[in-house]
Amino acid sequence: MLDYRIIQLDKDISNKIAAGEVVERPLAVVKELVENAIDAQSTKITVEVKDAGKTLIRITDNGLGIQPSDLLLAFERHSTSKIRTINDIYNISSLGFRGEALASIASVSNVEMISKHNEYDLGKRIMLSGGVVKENIDVGAPQGTTIMVKELFFNTPARLKFLKSNNAEQNAVNDIMSKLAMSHPEISFKYIVNGQNIFITPGNKKLYDVILNVYQKSLAKNLLPIDYFDNGITLTGYTSSIEMTRGNRQNQIVFVNNRYVKSKTVDNAIATVYRTIIPHNRFPIVFLNIQIDPSLIDINIHPAKTEIRFHQEGVIKDLIYKALKFELNKFNLVPDKPLNSTPVNNKEVLKSYAEVNRLKSKDTISERSVVDVKANFTDITIEQETHNNAEIFKRNLSSTQKNDYKTCQEKKEKTKVLLNNYKTLTKDKPIVSKPLVREDSHIMIEKTLMKDEKPFNNKLIRETPFVEDVYKPLKPMFESEEETIYDHLMFIGQIFNTYLIYEKKGEMYLIDQHAAHEKILFENFVMDYKQKKIVSQMILVPITVDVSTMTKLNVLNNKESLQNLGFDIEEFGENSLVVREIPQAFDLKTATFLINDLIDKMDFTLPEERFELALDTLMQRSCKAAIKANDSLMDIEVKSLISQLKGLDDPYTCPHGRPIIIKISKGEIEKKFNRT
Repeated sequence: MLDYRIIQLDKDISNKIAAGEVVERPLAVVKELVENAIDAQSTKITVEVKDAGKTLIRITDNGLGIQPSDLLLAFERHSTSKIRTINDIYNISSLGFRGEALASIASVSNVEMISKHNEYDLGKRIMLSGGVVKENIDVGAPQGTTIMVKELFFNTPARLKFLKSNNAEQNAVNDIMSKLAMSHPEISFKYIVNGQNIFITPGNKKLYDVILNVYQKSLAKNLLPIDYFDNGITLTGYTSSIEMTRGNRQNQIVFVNNRYVKSKTVDNAIATVYRTIIPHNRFPIVFLNIQIDPSLIDINIHPAKTEIRFHQEGVIKDLIYKALKFELNKFNLVPDKPLNSTPVNNKEVLKSYAEVNRLKSKDTISERSVVDVKANFTDITIEQETHNNAEIFKRNLSSTQKNDYKTCQEKKEKTKVLLNNYKTLTKDKPIVSKPLVREDSHIMIEKTLMKDEKPFNNKLIRETPFVEDVYKPLKPMFESEEETIYDHLMFIGQIFNTYLIYEKKGEMYLIDQHAAHEKILFENFVMDYKQKKIVSQMILVPITVDVSTMTKLNVLNNKESLQNLGFDIEEFGENSLVVREIPQAFDLKTATFLINDLIDKMDFTLPEERFELALDTLMQRSCKAAIKANDSLMDIEVKSLISQLKGLDDPYTCPHGRPIIIKISKGEIEKKFNRT
């Protein structure tokens, strides 16, 4: 029979229960220990994991270290150096403060820690197994702390059993390490997995350099810098141009006071900025750091300290919206559409080589002919060129050896020379993809093969010296805040009664007249709403909406907000409402659909969400009302369209995220006429 009397749990059991909240998987261990190293004022932190952290997690830092007398106490529950009074909880500036991490980790693993405080000559080493101290001795050590967590969850097999695969757990650790590195660009991080260096950050206080080391270069070169200050809050970081988006929010990373957090408030603010300038279900890449008074946030709402609550959410949303809009409008976001032909693919190359071999088998082709065919492919690198020549000779060799043994031997010697040269050239060198000078390369390859000289000597040069410029973020295009991409355009004409052609500074611009007018109508409505200038129209037959008593009260309490959207709504009987006026921009069918959606779906405590729902309907309405493709426009209409585009907040894309304007460079057009 069960005993239902109340008892106090054993310390070992309570520690393991606490570990379940704090240490769910290896990434939690890495996060807690690295945050401790950051709090210790470290400038260099090395993180090493093996078997996704299940076998070993080693964190080494050069921080202040722990005083010898405090080392044992550090592994007790609720022991911390960050909090002294209850008021400190509401003004947290450090990353770790609960005092549960070390105790929880030690209770489910074998832990060894060596730490030397900067005020002591000797360090201290402590070893624990399952939370029980096994060793505590003085040792010589450099300043800082090294902690090793081995055999994680060795004494809790049930938890070990429910860990994911090594690949999944490793990806989770990789993700948190990248975020920790970006949260503190002033610290040099070295991250090692199974003996292999994953990334090393410079620790030079530049977030952009950390992004370059952690992510691919193509991402970094499409980032726009953010630096904004308002209401005592600073917002810094980077956001992507509208051409670089992702299918999820995984690369929307936010830090608050250099702490990685998750916040629906921030996510909603970012979504509001980009909702009408990128396609539906696409998400920008964002790295933001919000510096705010710690007393204005609450980070003590989740054991992992990844969720955050702002005391003034509206202020934060407004700040992010203004900052991103301000920065996006400083850049030229017009898509650059190249006209160049599709690159030669592998199948075409193989077909040409097959033709070479077919002719060679008939003894009707010389080495020079081989070069002539190969010279059609001008973007092949030195190493690839040499390798491919060697492969051709090898295949040609097999087709002729039956006819002429002597010729076969000569060609075999040539093949050996080419292969040896290829190995010499490519030894310890990565394959690169830089175009060669067509004429020079053709002549030199030809002379080389005819004279049996060493191929690809040092005289072969590239068109221009290679300059890596992906290490710089995009720069603002416009000299003044008032200038737009639509200034100084010279109108050329209209094609297909759909696209307007313009010229400016050696580039051709095409404007989609339907997308442009659609965005003008959309933004006019948005502006009218914000300025409370939406014009309403009375309808002959009012719209009647049946609702519950509670819903009716909610609607009537928020009658003013609906009026701002252009709806005049009144009580009509016990469980009904009547709409007598609708926005002038909507027809009766659209207005009926919208008001029913607003009443049925929206929480009337959130006016901004009501407005966002109205925007979704407005997108469809503005699309129907806009100038259509195949509509011929008069010159005065074209001028009016451009004039209105200049005043838009987002003049690059329609409400659905499709481009309004694209550009094609003069060089791209000249390529089509073989002028380059």
